[in-house]
Amino acid sequence: MRTVSGPTSQVVVAGAGLAGLAAALHLAGRGREVTVIERDATPGGRAGRMDLAGFRMDTGPTVLTMPDLVAETLGAVGENLTDRLDLIRLDPAYRAQFADGSGLDVHTDAAAMTAAVAAFAGPAEADGYRRLRAWLTELYQREFGQFIAANFDSPFALATPDLGRLAALGAFRRLEPAIGRFIRDERLRRVFSFQSLYAGESPRHALAVYAVIAYMDTVAGVYFPRGGMRALPDALAGAPYSFGRLSVLSAPGEVDVADDDDDRFVVAVTFRVAPGLGVPVRAEFSCPEPRTVVMRITDGEGAGSVVETHATPRGRGTGGRPRTAVIEAVVAGSGRPGFAVARAMAPVLRPVMRRAAARLWRDDLAYAERRFQLRSM
Repeated sequence: MRTVSGPTSQVVVAGAGLAGLAAALHLAGRGREVTVIERDATPGGRAGRMDLAGFRMDTGPTVLTMPDLVAETLGAVGENLTDRLDLIRLDPAYRAQFADGSGLDVHTDAAAMTAAVAAFAGPAEADGYRRLRAWLTELYQREFGQFIAANFDSPFALATPDLGRLAALGAFRRLEPAIGRFIRDERLRRVFSFQSLYAGESPRHALAVYAVIAYMDTVAGVYFPRGGMRALPDALAGAPYSFGRLSVLSAPGEVDVADDDDDRFVVAVTFRVAPGLGVPVRAEFSCPEPRTVVMRITDGEGAGSVVETHATPRGRGTGGRPRTAVIEAVVAGSGRPGFAVARAMAPVLRPVMRRAAARLWRDDLAYAERRFQLRSM
């Protein structure tokens, strides 16, 4: 892989699509200072979204394959997939419906799909499916790590023994007849070859290397992120923040109310204290007076702790930008024996806590600004 000359400590990524966000997280995980610029108000790129009349719709992809790649990307910055994204494995992966009125549920489980094919087209085709599945798996294993996930600076770098192994598998034949070596039923051939259309290629003209997409669909599995595909770019864009798994449990009503108990937010949130280490709590936010926010931890580590933040306008600074003084008071407690040790080590821990607090403030503001943009659309 070619080495870029010159300083690389600061990197700008153009576009907050899935590729841009993944690149940004891998760079950040390697110690680079990354800035992502995006023309739209929300991340996702072609994984777009539209909110209309109370309905949330995906305007791009509708399902997800290969979640391990998402896990690897989040892992680059010390995050876990399960902490950021709730994935539902679909079974069946999808339903194929044909012009003659017949239909087939496509399962990723080998035994379930073998039984479905046998009932749909007979035992001979079920045997062909088993051989096709083995070929798709070997094709993926030969193709993914060595070619799809590899970096090449020159076409000559492709000329390796792995290329010959792919050729021996029939990867450079046409896709449709390659599938036909295993199954004869025309409907089944379509089930395992239409995936080349994702890349804009007809199965009749596409090379058999595109069968790797059929592996992803029909063997590795199809997933749906809870909340829609928009949850994926949101998870990637939120990974650098100091908090995760944020969900609003209750919120004030649409109209002003006099009851203070109703004028509050209750959230479940995990505060990130180190890469891969987070503290889940339930917190209540309220505004007892203008410019004051009070957070009370009601459940979890430090239950009963209170953080009160007050903002005071200080006029305008250079360039006309408003300046604000922020005062934060913290009353914290914990039943853990180690809390007393932490208090004794306060002089050593205080600089670390200040850096963490500064990062949390920055992340809070960035998150609030992004949510305000979404609500203002």
